[in-house]
Amino acid sequence: MKEQVLEAAAVGAVGAALGAGAGTLVGLTGPAAAVAASNGAISGFRQIYEWTSRKGRVAFVLDSTWGLVTTAASLVPQLVGTLTPGEYDESLSKRSNRHVYSRGFVVRRNFAVTVGNVVSGAGDTSDESRRRLVTDHEDEGLAVTAARRGLSHRLPRLDGDHGTCCSSRLASQKNRRRPIIVIVGGS
Repeated sequence: MKEQVLEAAAVGAVGAALGAGAGTLVGLTGPAAAVAASNGAISGFRQIYEWTSRKGRVAFVLDSTWGLVTTAASLVPQLVGTLTPGEYDESLSKRSNRHVYSRGFVVRRNFAVTVGNVVSGAGDTSDESRRRLVTDHEDEGLAVTAARRGLSHRLPRLDGDHGTCCSSRLASQKNRRRPIIVIVGGS
């Protein structure tokens, strides 16, 4: 527990500094620092960032700077998951650069929703197919990673036979806005 508190304080402080720097560029120093500090404190306490890898360090920096819009949006499902029986899944979250809730914020039953660095509605993650829904989706560079990098893509179409996500397109196009919410299906 002491290690979690120390990491929360450190990640929150560094996140606030990064967020303030990014926010200064657009005249939103205070709000950007607050969002990045909140995300840093929550993420540090839950130890989601994989500090031993470049991917984890980059994820933190992007969540605190470039991805602040989606990071701000992710505070909503964090709050919903905390105030409701969201069933936080530590096994899919710790050192994986994302927060995963089995339940929590959902817009449609049996559909996982990704908002920023939060995956909600992952379902029964003791089931291997549901675990793969979360891990494979991220390892392919979709959802959380796409939001961090500013990549735009259409919402995934659903594979009705398997209840999993099939990305219809992933492309970096400057004239498109990046997604804040991505919905993937599940059975």
